[in-house]
This record gives sequence, structure tokens and C-alpha cells, in this order.
Amino acid sequence: MIDGAQGIRHEAVDVRELNCDFYCFSGHKVMAPGGIGVLYGKKELLETLRPFRMGGGMVDRVTEQYATYGPLPTRLEAGTPNYPGAIGLAAALSWLEQIGKEEIRAYERSLMKDVEEKLSQIEGIRILGHPQERVGAISFVIENIHPYDAASVLDKYGVALRSGNHCAQPALAQFGETAALRMSPAFYNTYDEIAAACNAIEKTMEMFAKWMKH
Repeated sequence: MIDGAQGIRHEAVDVRELNCDFYCFSGHKVMAPGGIGVLYGKKELLETLRPFRMGGGMVDRVTEQYATYGPLPTRLEAGTPNYPGAIGLAAALSWLEQIGKEEIRAYERSLMKDVEEKLSQIEGIRILGHPQERVGAISFVIENIHPYDAASVLDKYGVALRSGNHCAQPALAQFGETAALRMSPAFYNTYDEIAAACNAIEKTMEMFAKWMKH
């Protein structure tokens, strides 16, 4: 079972090549509405799954004594489906295909390189990790400033960074941290926005430095 929520937009995914039993991802990771997602599964394995939710559309025959289920996928999709979400998901995937996944990946890698270079030049910032290829997000901490405090001030500058443990407490513990800031440049961002975000980070650091002096 592969959780592809992060990988689906940042790498080429071929479930046949992966030979995985199941692959899933949430729609909002590919710019679709919330509340919709995808579960791929090998047919022979999906056939072994027992329905856990009952409702219209999933049954074949119903009597007072027993019920039989319809074929896949309906037997696992009880009740009225989230068709607005499915329509939105299809539109989002079509939009990404039109832009071009390779073009998106190339541009995002270039943005990420720019972010890493700019953050590395700011004294007092420690970037977490040194992967061979940094994809999707970059996590960092600011010396003597808690990520929650920094993110709150940055929000006033119009810069949205995530703060917290990022659902990765064991990973953060490896760096001796319990929380961090995370910047996630995407294909709809620009180099000017990256520069503005880094400038706001420096202003935030200067503001906290003045408070600490007093």
C-alpha cells in the first residue's frame, strides 16, 4: 500500500511499474476540491475486500434474509457518490496534463533551488536535511524564534508558511527539533514571490532581535 499524496504531483507514477497492491492520494494535492481522492487497487485484491458501508448502488439483489453485492467498483461505493468532487478532480488532473507534468516539475525544481540558495544566505537560518533532490518543500528553523511565532508574524506580511511538526515528529527529532517552518513553492509561484518571502523572513528576524535586546 503506497501513500502517494506527496508523490503524485512531484514524480512520474506508473502503478504497473511499481507493481503495488494499492496506491492512494488525496485530490487537494493535485489542486482538486477537498473531500475527494483516489484509491487504485489490483482487481483481484479489491475483490477480496468486504464492503464496510452499506447503501444504494452497491447491491445486486436484496431480500429480507440476504443481499448480494454488485461488481467492482460499485460494490465498494455505497450511496450517492461525491460526483461534484469527482468532476472537480477530473478537471484538475486535465488542467495539470495541459500545463505539462514535466514542465511543472522542471519549474518547481528551479524554484526550489532558488529558495534553498536564498535561505542559505540568511544568517540564523538552519535548513533541515540535505537530500540528493529536494522536492516539494523545504523545512527550516530560525535561531531563537519559535516557528509558531515566526509564522504568525510572516502571515502579517502576506507570507504563508506552515509551522509545526508537519506530521513528522520522528524526523524532526533526528534534527533535535520539535517544530519547524516549511516553505512549499509550487508551479503557480514566481521568483519574485520567493524573494519577497525571504525578505519578509529577514524583517521578521530583525523584529524579534529588537525585542530580545530589550
